[in-house]
Amino acid sequence: MNRKAFTLAEMLGVITILAILGLLIFPIVDKSLKEGKEDLYNVQISNIEQSAKEWVSDNVFIAPESDGEWMLISLYQLKQSSKLDKNITNPVTKKLFPNDMAVKITKVSNDYKTELLRDTGSPVDLTKYSDYTPNLKLNGDEVIYLEYKNNSTEIYTDAGVTALSNEGESLQSSVTTATFDGEGNVILGISYGQPGIYNIYYDVEDHDITARVIRTIIVKDSKPPVITVPATQTISKTQAASYNLISTVTVTDESTYTISTDRTTLPSVEGTYTITYTATDSYGNTSTARRTIIVE
Repeated sequence: MNRKAFTLAEMLGVITILAILGLLIFPIVDKSLKEGKEDLYNVQISNIEQSAKEWVSDNVFIAPESDGEWMLISLYQLKQSSKLDKNITNPVTKKLFPNDMAVKITKVSNDYKTELLRDTGSPVDLTKYSDYTPNLKLNGDEVIYLEYKNNSTEIYTDAGVTALSNEGESLQSSVTTATFDGEGNVILGISYGQPGIYNIYYDVEDHDITARVIRTIIVKDSKPPVITVPATQTISKTQAASYNLISTVTVTDESTYTISTDRTTLPSVEGTYTITYTATDSYGNTSTARRTIIVE
């Protein structure tokens, strides 16, 4: 006789087998989905960092100048420069990457390293770039260089920003700002007498949408030391061997410096000798000067 239905025991057996298979397969599928999202997330991170490279390529004249110097730029600034898709989305959250996330751009040899600071930015609920996003623009360049002044108490005054709503109405009264040192600590101001890298954040909010622009201030000594040497001198052969070549030379610079010569002593032989002095300050600025000494 043909069987037309499963027995209760058979159905329970099938359900048990399916449940076991589900327990075995679900973690594999879940892991695969998570890894897929993580891969897509890393692709988006690479896209953001590449857009920062393109930005610095177009703005190399204001970018960090020396090895190890760095600056910050916000995703909002990259979007406004058309280097980054305004609707770039985090595949994990399926929301837009925050406008106030920051990218660090560091000078490394003859190139620039870009790194998205993943722990920056505010939570967002937007899945599409909004027309209500405010317009926020720095007055002046993204990077400003200040000449270091030893023992100076002068405080830098920034040019600020211009803030408008999407309809063109002023949002200046809604702008908030904060200044940070290179370690990320909030400070009251930037002194010409304190070399370092600083960041000024400007934020404005309209229709619950935040825009942020960042200006980097680099305080450093960019001027080479000034070496002052005596006019041509004449000394005797008996003085030559013990003559101090540096004692009559002066160096002025805002930073600490070292000075060296191309010879340490003079020979006790009649003749005209040229001595070359090299002074290098703590920022790598170098200058040279020469003097003439006649031994007779």
